[in-house]
Amino acid sequence: MPPSLLIHYFGTKEQMTIELVDYLLEVFRETYGDKLASIADPLERLHAILDEFFSPEHHELLDDRAFYACCFLSLTHPKVRHAYATHYETSLELVETAIRECIAAGLIPRDDAHELAMAVKAMEKGYAFLIPGGAGEAV
Repeated sequence: MPPSLLIHYFGTKEQMTIELVDYLLEVFRETYGDKLASIADPLERLHAILDEFFSPEHHELLDDRAFYACCFLSLTHPKVRHAYATHYETSLELVETAIRECIAAGLIPRDDAHELAMAVKAMEKGYAFLIPGGAGEAV
C-alpha cells in the first residue's frame, strides 16, 4: 500500500497504530471479553479464559510482526502506549476478576489475585512464542 494512502486515511503512523489497537480491543471485547465475562460460574469462567488465552486462534488475531512493530512504536508515542495499556489492562482485569471470585468462593487457594493474573498474562505472552508461527518454528 502506498504511504500516501495511509496518510490520507490515518494522518500519521501513530494514529494508524492507535486505531489498530482500538480495533483489537473492540474485537477482543466482542469476540472474547463479553462472552467470557458472562459465564456465571467463576471457576468455569476462569477455565474458559485460560483455554481462550492459551489457544492458537487467540494469538492469530494479529500477526506477531504487526503487533510487535506497533508495540515498539508505543515506546516513543504516549498515545500509542496508552492504547496498548488499555488493551492489556482489559484482558488482565478479566483474568483478575475471575481469580478473585474463585478465591472468594473457596474454589482455589487464597492468594493475591492481581499477582496471579499478572503471572497468567506473562505466561500467555511467552506461550505466543511456542505456538506455530512463533519463535520456536523452524526457519
